[in-house]
Order: sequence, then structure tokens, then C-alpha cells
Amino acid sequence: MTDDQRPDWLRIAGFSLALVVLSGAFGGVVGSVVSRRTGLEAVTVAEIAFTVSPKAFALYGAVTVGTFLLTGLGVAVALPRFDEGAA
Repeated sequence: MTDDQRPDWLRIAGFSLALVVLSGAFGGVVGSVVSRRTGLEAVTVAEIAFTVSPKAFALYGAVTVGTFLLTGLGVAVALPRFDEGAA
């Protein structure tokens, strides 16, 4: 892979960070709306119970999106190492 073909990792990292922050903000808004409109005190998602609050929803959203992005980026970085025809 030449220098011209390499992805701009700084741009990818910045975009990923922006997605994590945006998902955290969206989670906070959803947590605020859910707590005001439904009166729920606790929610269970994937066998994980947490209180209904903007902070909890923001944290859940940011961690979930961050985990999926890091997994995807890890796979994207690891797969070219197994390509024997590259280089």
C-alpha cells in the first residue's frame, strides 16, 4: 500500500469521535424525554439494568457506539495483514 492509498487516520479518528459524542448527546436527549414522559425508573437493555436518566442513556449510547466503531476499525486494520497479495 503506497502513501497515496493509505486512509487518513486522523480524519477517521475525528469522525469516529464525533459519532461517539453525537450518540452520547442523542442518548441524553432520549433519556430526558423518556424520564419525563413515561415516569419509568429503570430500564433493562441486553440484561443490563440501569436507571432512566439523561446521564445513563448518554453513557450507554456513547459506550455502545464506541465499542462498535472500535471493533469495526480493528477489523479494518487487521484484515489487510492477512492479504498475501498486498504490498
